Amino acid sequence: MQFGAATYEILYYGKRNFDTPEGLVSIYKEGINNEPITLLYGGSVTGFEVSVHIPAKNEITPVRYIMEPEFISQETTNEQRVKVQENEAKLAERWTTDISNGTVNFFLKDNHNFGWQLEVVDAALGTRYYQLNQTRDGGGNLDNQK
Repeated sequence: MQFGAATYEILYYGKRNFDTPEGLVSIYKEGINNEPITLLYGGSVTGFEVSVHIPAKNEITPVRYIMEPEFISQETTNEQRVKVQENEAKLAERWTTDISNGTVNFFLKDNHNFGWQLEVVDAALGTRYYQLNQTRDGGGNLDNQK
């Protein structure tokens, strides 16, 4: 690293997840891979990360060395987000909204297996169209309620 700085910071946060490849450098058992990390069609990368940062130059992106990176597809990332949202809805005493897509979830307080979901199926010109889904198994299967 040649940035003309006298002081560098080295930060270790453990295992982290990144949804942007900016500043990431892969480290494998065989050594450092200087090929840029690409995340095709979204997704994310997870691994143990050490950052090298120049405190006096915030405009320079830190170099983040990520050991044995695991690439996670956008589909898997979306599935994980949905599961987190369902779990939050089960624990909440009211409905919850997924801010990424506007889907609303609600589960009965006394029976977390039984719930409903208002899923956004189309949106155009400020209008949203919803589909009502019902579950009897905690969100594992959602049935369309026509």
